[in-house]
Amino acid sequence: LSSLVEECLWPHFDRVRTLNDPMRDYLVRHGVPAERIMVIPVGSEPQAERWHLRDAPRRLLYVGSAMAWQGLPTLIGAMRLLEGRSPQVGLSIVGPSAGELAGLAVPGNVRVLGRVPHAEIGRVYLEHDLFVLPRPRSPLTEIVMPMKILEAMAFGMPILATDLEAIRWTTGSDGAFLVREGGPGALAVAIEAALADPGALAATGARALQRSACFSWDEIGRGIARELFPGSESPPPLRLPGP
Repeated sequence: LSSLVEECLWPHFDRVRTLNDPMRDYLVRHGVPAERIMVIPVGSEPQAERWHLRDAPRRLLYVGSAMAWQGLPTLIGAMRLLEGRSPQVGLSIVGPSAGELAGLAVPGNVRVLGRVPHAEIGRVYLEHDLFVLPRPRSPLTEIVMPMKILEAMAFGMPILATDLEAIRWTTGSDGAFLVREGGPGALAVAIEAALADPGALAATGARALQRSACFSWDEIGRGIARELFPGSESPPPLRLPGP
């Protein structure tokens, strides 16, 4: 019911803010005039510390919820496969509690860290080698921007994620290891391939860090000022990233 009400209301707003181009295109398909839509993404804080490559990278990081649309069941399935053939690879999960994961048969190569205070989450990013977010493909995941990816990018951390429209718009085509959705087996292979190439990890992290400048809160503020107060002496326009 709430979705139907929203769809009826959208065309009547003078200005509608969306977080990315895929979400804008979705609203246009549902009757919102394109000229009323402004694309202003969420931001991330620039970080003083930077991710650095370690010898023999093997520590994976997931930050999010236990909801199936985030892809955590697929990732845990991949870890069960890696437990036997790549026992040096481990995964840390931030967000869900052990109780929330009780039905997923979590293997021994997975650490459940639960909720981590925001003041400490930077340390967690820096202690790991690859951020993994294997969201399944759906109408929702194609348009919803993953905010945790922006945090990882701000640290210059390499990312492996499903090649969805919203994720590609955020990371760019070369700012992450983008993989097709293919279940735990395909994900395990993609993880092994990424960890086996330290040079590619470092280069991908560097590109993610460079791209994260587009999402600084200063840039977001400039974009909002330009959209809401056209013609005023506002800061330079927001430079949104390309595909």
